[in-house]
Amino acid sequence: MDPKQLQGDLSSIIDCIAQQKLDGPDGAVELFKKHLDSVKSLGPFNREKWSENWRYEVYSLGKTFSGISPAPFVAEIDKKLNDCQESEKEAFWFIKCELIYNFFSQERAGHLADLVTKFPLNPEFRHNFGHCYSDRLEFEKAVEQYELAMKLDPGNEVFKKSIFVCHQEYLISLAEGEKFEEAKKYSIEFQSKPYYKSSFHYKNTFVDFTRNIEIQKRFKDKLTALETDFEKMVHTKFEEERKRVIELLGFFSAIMAFILTTVSVARSFSFIDAFFFVVALGIILIVFLTVINYLFNSNNHKKPR
Repeated sequence: MDPKQLQGDLSSIIDCIAQQKLDGPDGAVELFKKHLDSVKSLGPFNREKWSENWRYEVYSLGKTFSGISPAPFVAEIDKKLNDCQESEKEAFWFIKCELIYNFFSQERAGHLADLVTKFPLNPEFRHNFGHCYSDRLEFEKAVEQYELAMKLDPGNEVFKKSIFVCHQEYLISLAEGEKFEEAKKYSIEFQSKPYYKSSFHYKNTFVDFTRNIEIQKRFKDKLTALETDFEKMVHTKFEEERKRVIELLGFFSAIMAFILTTVSVARSFSFIDAFFFVVALGIILIVFLTVINYLFNSNNHKKPR
């Protein structure tokens, strides 16, 4: 079967679905049945027979079912799977995966694990399995599946983009967790991957990311240092004010005791003796308060270092 004809058939089916033209002899379901008859001859995965352009159209067909049910189309695939030989099932399963997993995205992990076991040399199932791990933020396992897909189908740009997005999300998660050294290490490691060497866009993105990581780390270190200095300054200031309050309370208590003692003692003196006694104590009190005022004000007028 001509790969271009397969691609064109899928484009027509997608157009019919977009126009909500599902039933009838020229509807999407009938065209899909005819397409499955043609796909039957593809057999197990082969890079030449399973052309990238045809597979891209299968991706596009799957995306049309992100919001509508693929039930009538899946039913047709199931009929083929029940009637065909084992060697013919691989292409049908690929199409079915793209249709149902866009609609039931949460249920694909278990099915794909079985398909990867059943068809270990099919890169499309590896690629989809990598999506399952990526959705669960298990980036290292996702990259493992993506890289296996790349080995089975070298140069596939869709697979390469998936690895890049996964690497990028992993680095962002490390940076958000403030694991800057680890993020920098992996960013440099990713740049040396063989599948990025021929692509300046991907490689330069990781170079820029490494620089941004270094900037973020310096900014974080500076911010941490400022926070530490601020905490020390606040603590020191608090301690100084606390000591001053204690000293003020002590001086206030001493002054009150001085006044009360003066009043008690003065009662036993004659008027003249009491007068001179109070004046003398007043002078002492003035000197005492002057010294206190000098001591407190001297702390406020110290030159900054």
